[in-house]
Amino acid sequence: MPEVSARDTYAQWAMTGFALVATIISVVGVVLLRRTFEETKRTADAAIKSEQTARDIGQAQTRAYLSCVGGSYTVVNQLCVINLNIRNYGASPSPSAVVFGSLIVPNLHSTSPMDGFLRTEAKTAELFSIPAGGESEATLPLQISFPTKVRQELFDGEWYVSADCVLQWVDVFKDTQTINFFLIETSRSFERGENLPARRVGSMKATNVRPNQQRQE
Repeated sequence: MPEVSARDTYAQWAMTGFALVATIISVVGVVLLRRTFEETKRTADAAIKSEQTARDIGQAQTRAYLSCVGGSYTVVNQLCVINLNIRNYGASPSPSAVVFGSLIVPNLHSTSPMDGFLRTEAKTAELFSIPAGGESEATLPLQISFPTKVRQELFDGEWYVSADCVLQWVDVFKDTQTINFFLIETSRSFERGENLPARRVGSMKATNVRPNQQRQE
């Protein structure tokens, strides 16, 4: 068997050392490259997020914001007509909007909090373009389908005239916005003409709080 010289052994160890160093350098290079990619991705993601935030802020500052600012009602026979005033507080027009609403009174015979109100059939009123800072009126003709006793009590003023409403509109960015609100009577009067049916009329305010209906004395 040929003898291995010291020079050959040294050369083998040197090659092994060089290979190990090369491997370490490669691993370090891969790690650094990965970190560079991750940092680049974080920077790109931050830029995209910043751009999206700026876009969202810009849209929020310019989109239409609709709200009900009150209304009025007329109760005659078995019909309650509610007129709602809708204002655009935004900086751009709303191309279209719709109001859904129903008349509500307490359901005194209910034993469930989920059924605490009697409701008329909901009606819909469409509104066309509302300019920035402008107002529009929506009319809801609500058929009073309550039991006769409740209907008479409502007409006689024993209950506030209240409505549960939903306002939905489209802004210039073609996004649909929705708010829920209630209308509750703030004033009332009775009109009785000689040749006209008796009417109960009054004004209403908009609120986010469900009316705490109580029988009026």
